[in-house]
Amino acid sequence: MFCDRGVPKKNGKGKSTSNTEIDVDTEESYNPNEEISVEGYNSYQDLKDMLIEKGIPAEQIAFIHDATNDSKRNILYEKVRSGEVRVLIGSSPMMGEGLNVQDRVVALHELNPLARPGDIEQVEARAIRQGNLSPEVAINVYVTENTFDTKQWDTLRAKSRFISEITSGTYESDNANFSSDEFGASAGDIMAVASGNPLLKEQADNNDKLRKLEGLKKQFDRSIYDARVDLEQTERRIRNTKEMLPKYEADAKKVTDLTGDNFKGMVGKKSFTNREEFGEALIVAAKKAQVARADSTKIGSISGFDIYAGHDGGVIQLVGEASYGSQINLFSSKGTTTMVVNAVKKVPNQLKSAQTSLSVDEANVPKLKEVIGSEFSKADELAATRKRATEIEQELLANNAEAVSDAKESSEAGVYARKLKAAGVKPKAAAGKPVSGRRSG
Repeated sequence: MFCDRGVPKKNGKGKSTSNTEIDVDTEESYNPNEEISVEGYNSYQDLKDMLIEKGIPAEQIAFIHDATNDSKRNILYEKVRSGEVRVLIGSSPMMGEGLNVQDRVVALHELNPLARPGDIEQVEARAIRQGNLSPEVAINVYVTENTFDTKQWDTLRAKSRFISEITSGTYESDNANFSSDEFGASAGDIMAVASGNPLLKEQADNNDKLRKLEGLKKQFDRSIYDARVDLEQTERRIRNTKEMLPKYEADAKKVTDLTGDNFKGMVGKKSFTNREEFGEALIVAAKKAQVARADSTKIGSISGFDIYAGHDGGVIQLVGEASYGSQINLFSSKGTTTMVVNAVKKVPNQLKSAQTSLSVDEANVPKLKEVIGSEFSKADELAATRKRATEIEQELLANNAEAVSDAKESSEAGVYARKLKAAGVKPKAAAGKPVSGRRSG
């Protein structure tokens, strides 16, 4: 049994007050994860008395607070594991983590809500864990109707939703889909029970559904926006590709065979047929362009393409109708020639790549336009859910107003009745309604 309220406190001498002596907690702020002692009331002793009345021997009931050191705790834990102690009562701070007495646990009782979903998981893990010999474990949650329990369970539910979305990676901005969280759903049920108003449960469920639908609507709107951006970029690429295709086609026709004795290149105004000499001269020219820190300087030509170099000496540009970048090896003349020749060979590939890209982009345009023109499939459901949310809120406000009116009427009737009583007249009408009578002489 987990109970954090009316917990037996230690007195100044360090003794557990598990009978009637209570050390009152003077802390003003309330933390639901802290043990709460109430002046003049020991819930643990009250629970024990009721269990004894129901037939459980006193020696089979234990308080975790009575085990004040490691030795006593080990003895108590062994008694619980063996079944000698059938009922163990304690607080979540003292039993929520690290307690391994699950061997014979058949039921767990949570007498008050905690502050965090993780606290609930830790508490229930004292029973639902490996090593428990029981095939099933009953989890019993207790709430007091029309109390602050409602608010605490509602807070737990909201926290659980948020954590579930964050850990699953599906949280988006200020919107999260919490409906798939099992614990959040059970906390909502408990909240409704604690409030005594089933309409609150419907409101919680409807709000969950509304958040989910609004999340889907937000994703839909985002997909429309993304499709518009993609369409704009795709159409721009299509225009650019169509503009470049004739240039790529013209450059592809310039490519000549540079293998073997067919090799020919120029550096400056000098022609080369020797690959290594061409590479060496090209490196010298590229380094000069690098030292000059010019943006682009023509240093040679090959297969109908001009060769340009700039302040980055290791990079050249083959320039025909279009421009094609390539690296060169400033430390190897032979390697430099090989890299330039390979760059020339790849020019026709640029044409093929552009043609393929154009084909893909043109095929995507109608698909993107279809997405942009689509409508949200759950629009009617979203509208109905929003409408129901407003109706529920109005019903709750009306109920609240009626309750306030009844309370006021009851209060006024009570004042009137007290005046009659003071005047010596005995009220005879139904409670909550004004009464009349004559003063007896």
